[in-house]
Amino acid sequence: MKLFIKGERIILIVLFAFIFFLLFYQLGSNFLTNWDEAWYADISRNIARNGNLITTIWNKNHFFEKSPFYFWLTALSFKLLGISEFSARFPSALSGVGIVLIMYFFVKEYFNRYISILSLLILFSSPFFLFRTRTGNLDTLLTFWMVLSLFAFINAVDKNPKWFYIFGVSVALGFLTKGIIGFYPFFVG
Repeated sequence: MKLFIKGERIILIVLFAFIFFLLFYQLGSNFLTNWDEAWYADISRNIARNGNLITTIWNKNHFFEKSPFYFWLTALSFKLLGISEFSARFPSALSGVGIVLIMYFFVKEYFNRYISILSLLILFSSPFFLFRTRTGNLDTLLTFWMVLSLFAFINAVDKNPKWFYIFGVSVALGFLTKGIIGFYPFFVG
């Protein structure tokens, strides 16, 4: 039995190392590839340079079309890691890691470990998921907040009402990431 559990841990370590490799390997090796990435990186670079967290600037004009939280995280990434393609994509890739962790624990808790490992393999067989988590965009961070809010809601209902605090914070951060769509978990829960 102990040997079986030890083998399972080795499989998890290898799986998560592979996931990190897929999400972060050469993350900044190519140019920002689409206009979303370029715009969002430029807005975040302006925040990192001028320190203004409230008035976002793109192309020397005010940019209020998107909520600011993603830009704040990317500006922080620029401050800590330097201004680069890697830094522009880092918050999305890190959000992808968060999605994977929440999904693993959620599926493991409500089904079992084998189904959770299988679900991660299925998730990472999706080229679209890999592509979106490796580009500097708002969607991966929004997805992280939505997945976290739904996980928290289910735990609050099934186990401990204190999970409603995490639900509320994650919905609020979802709103701060991409606006009104961040309230979606209220309608699903």
